[in-house]
Amino acid sequence: MTNIRKYTTKGGKTGYFFNLYIGVDPKTKKSVRKKVKCTTKKEAQLKLARLQYQVKSGKFDFNKPQIITFTELYHRWLENEYSQRNLKASTVTTTERNFKLHILPCFGDCDISKITAEDVYKAVRTWENEKIKKTNQLKNYVSNVLQYGVVTGLIERNVVLGIRVRKHDQQITRDTIGNYYEEDELNQFLTLTKQHYKGQPQPFIFFSLLAFTGMRKGEAFALTWDDINFRHNTIDINKTLSKAGNELVIQSPKTKGSKRKLTVPPKIIRLLKHWKVKQREYLFALGTSNNPGHLVFTNTKGQLLQPTKSTYWLSTIQNKYNLKHVTAHGFRHTFATLSFAHGMDVKTVSKYLGHSNIDTTMDIYTAVTKEQENNASQIMDKLINL
Repeated sequence: MTNIRKYTTKGGKTGYFFNLYIGVDPKTKKSVRKKVKCTTKKEAQLKLARLQYQVKSGKFDFNKPQIITFTELYHRWLENEYSQRNLKASTVTTTERNFKLHILPCFGDCDISKITAEDVYKAVRTWENEKIKKTNQLKNYVSNVLQYGVVTGLIERNVVLGIRVRKHDQQITRDTIGNYYEEDELNQFLTLTKQHYKGQPQPFIFFSLLAFTGMRKGEAFALTWDDINFRHNTIDINKTLSKAGNELVIQSPKTKGSKRKLTVPPKIIRLLKHWKVKQREYLFALGTSNNPGHLVFTNTKGQLLQPTKSTYWLSTIQNKYNLKHVTAHGFRHTFATLSFAHGMDVKTVSKYLGHSNIDTTMDIYTAVTKEQENNASQIMDKLINL
């Protein structure tokens, strides 16, 4: 009897599979088994019943090439190669999401032996037209799966090789231009945030920290009190908060350059020192007598906050007071913009932002400078009376 078994991927997703003995191939005299993976148990039951009927009735064609869909090959690649790379759980989750949202809708049901270079080219152009940021990464994912098919002898060649993604120099520009606060806008936002959350200063301290240190929101959510040196005014960035499936996980920073020690403005240190005392009182008042993880930012139970919490805080203030909409990531751009405006050099800004490559910092600098130049020309145009 063939059993349907449940399995769990490294990213926390579940699926079902069976391994059915078909019989002996009359031509090769070799035993044939068929392993099939499915998303749901019902789907697995239906496919198993169909195959068992074909075998029992003698209708299973050993000479007919068995169609392998891109989805099936993707699952094999994910289990046998990708999951063996010792990746972070959040990385695997992100990869699975990219396949589900962008790649499988294009190639999922396709016979891998019938996928052409033109099919891939059309998909790449579609992703580009939809302004998907990581079009090149999506193309590389497709290539990796098909290359796995080549290595395992399921297809003859990888049709993705040779297909290029158009360079988008506007990618960082699109993310950066407008997605930051000017100095007066930042002061207004922080003042209103402090007033609105008067009884609970956590949002005010959180956004102050992002704006004046340039750290990522995941790095801020993962901060513990042990990371802060109040005597030397430094913060050690050594971890980040991510999601793996439905679970919150603390893991190493995004890149090697992300692991860094920041010298923090004294005013921010004073804010944090005050919050450390208030946090204890705040949690105690809510019936939580301890903070086992020594987290700087917590929920009412002293536990990790959901990453979406910052979006809730932002939308609450921005919508209520009709402020410019800037994302949590935009506070990194705010830090960079204000730092450049006040004369900080690119190398230092790059270190604070945790960029592994100074070119990334330069792209932000170029994008911001270009917008400021455009604004200046518009101002001068209004002054011209011709």
